[in-house]
Amino acid sequence: MEQAYFSSEVAKRLGIGASTLRKYALALEENGYHFDRGINHSRVFYREDIAVVERIIEAITKNNISFEKAIQIAVEQSRKQQENQSLDTPKQEMNVQNQDVYERLQQLEQGQNRLIEINRELIGKLEQQQVWIKQKMEEIKIEERDRYLIQSLGTTQENKTKKWVRPFESLATVLFGEKKKRKRNKTGLSIS
Repeated sequence: MEQAYFSSEVAKRLGIGASTLRKYALALEENGYHFDRGINHSRVFYREDIAVVERIIEAITKNNISFEKAIQIAVEQSRKQQENQSLDTPKQEMNVQNQDVYERLQQLEQGQNRLIEINRELIGKLEQQQVWIKQKMEEIKIEERDRYLIQSLGTTQENKTKKWVRPFESLATVLFGEKKKRKRNKTGLSIS
């Protein structure tokens, strides 16, 4: 925000009396110039306003122009400056806005590129994890198959052993005449 000055400060700065400054300001307002007002309704001067008053003083003292003509010239120059500024200001504001939008777009694009890279990394990790899970599942299936085969072989072996032992037990009974009850171990073989 631009710094504002009150009448007494401006009068001291320009080296004129406060009443002279009021006279100039009143004449400017009568010719369509606008001053902002403070809390107690006193005029507030900005740099532009001070420059306008300086032009009036210069026109009167150095160029020997009448007071009324100096006021008219100052007001006209001020209007032209404001018109030029109002034409340039939208362009400048657009340039500033465009620059802000451009910077924001760049930030968004960088963020999007970072997200794309993170997604690629996550996809790679996910693919690795899927390969690992598939390998583990195959290992588990192989282990289950092996366990089932071993169990089946054990059962088959027991059945074959039982078939061979029984006939020999019958033969032993015939040969030796008595049938002793023998204890069988887990494999089905008789032990004495």
